[in-house]
Amino acid sequence: MKSEKRLQERFEKREGIKWHDNIYEQLEYEKEIIEKIKRGEMKKEEEEAEEIQIKVGEEEEEGKIKINVIRPSQYKEVKVRIYVNGEEEIFDKKYEWVMKEGVDNIEVEKPMVEGIFDIRVMYEKSKLIQESKYIFKEAKGNDYIHIEKVKYQENNKEMTGIQVKIEEGKAEEGDFVCIYLASNTKNKEFIRKKCLENKTLTFFIPLSNKGTYFLKYFRKPVTEPTPSSPFIHIQRFEF
Repeated sequence: MKSEKRLQERFEKREGIKWHDNIYEQLEYEKEIIEKIKRGEMKKEEEEAEEIQIKVGEEEEEGKIKINVIRPSQYKEVKVRIYVNGEEEIFDKKYEWVMKEGVDNIEVEKPMVEGIFDIRVMYEKSKLIQESKYIFKEAKGNDYIHIEKVKYQENNKEMTGIQVKIEEGKAEEGDFVCIYLASNTKNKEFIRKKCLENKTLTFFIPLSNKGTYFLKYFRKPVTEPTPSSPFIHIQRFEF
């Protein structure tokens, strides 16, 4: 319950009403106000949020989530961002949404990632609140990464492996791919790693043994993958 002092402050802020020190007089006065509101002679004061809250829920429409942010009026425009759990650097700038003044709900596409994330509400450079350890499992094979079995020359020696080609506009500096054996179901240890430098779009990864493999595509702030590191793409291929 709000304290008497808090109630008094709210009364004194509103034009045309007053506070009575005598509690019985105050109760009678509030009854009069209620009757005036019912008759349309006075507007009801909107209850202002005193706490900051965030709620994230699945939408009935597949592939979407709804984010609800309740906040005091002083935080007019806020941003909702996705971070790797425990990290301070935003995972991807495309996973940032603006909530303008008066907007409490946004409906967005589920990020195409897999991992554990924090969904944070930011005001300017400050974090107001976050939904911690939110799990996304939307990463899947996409058609912008192409894998082809090839032979190529390296140091006058014929090598076998795969050529990986990423469509223009999809790669970012600092991205990297890791190759895992498909038999390593938990993907604990990668057998190859390739960092993308200077917006690399085509590169070779040497492989010699026949089998089934997985390619995982990672993005900053991930630098060294672990079994729990989030990724934005996974692709199975035969060699």
